[in-house]
Amino acid sequence: MTYNLKKRIDSLGKRMSKEESVIFSCEIVFDTQKAAAAIDQLRHGNPKEIFNVLWALRNLQDTQLQAFPDLTEIILGLFQKFPKDEAILRDGVGLLQVVDISEDFQGEVFQVCFGFLQDSSKSIAVKVFSMTVCYNLAKNHLELLKELEMQIKDILWFQGDLSPAIFSRGNAILQKINRRLRK
Repeated sequence: MTYNLKKRIDSLGKRMSKEESVIFSCEIVFDTQKAAAAIDQLRHGNPKEIFNVLWALRNLQDTQLQAFPDLTEIILGLFQKFPKDEAILRDGVGLLQVVDISEDFQGEVFQVCFGFLQDSSKSIAVKVFSMTVCYNLAKNHLELLKELEMQIKDILWFQGDLSPAIFSRGNAILQKINRRLRK
């Protein structure tokens, strides 16, 4: 392990600034050793290290995230390992919005994210991101779209007035669902 790589890994133990996160994102893209170390931290790190890596990964474009084919599986594992860590949940679901989810994991991801929508204790960001993930997975399955539509309407009824993010994303997803169901 090089000195710079060790230094970067050691820095994951403290909360990264946005600037540090962007720099780390670039390092992950251009240095395969740092990319491998980042994935290793996702698998074996503590919550702060994991959060920093997820945050850095969220800076990457969809095409750059394709370099990490196991990312969906890793994120699902993190949800099981840290079910109450809102930062990990938020950034994990945020990444699931943009990664290609293989058919092997689509059912599990839908179930997990739909569960986040049903859980009143989940943060607004987790719910908003989960709406998008569920829609992306359900858009070709009418029965799932109908379930998602009902759940989003419930969320809007109870939280729509309290959260502009839920109101905006919920209504945008409902419009998309409506177009798909009315084809």
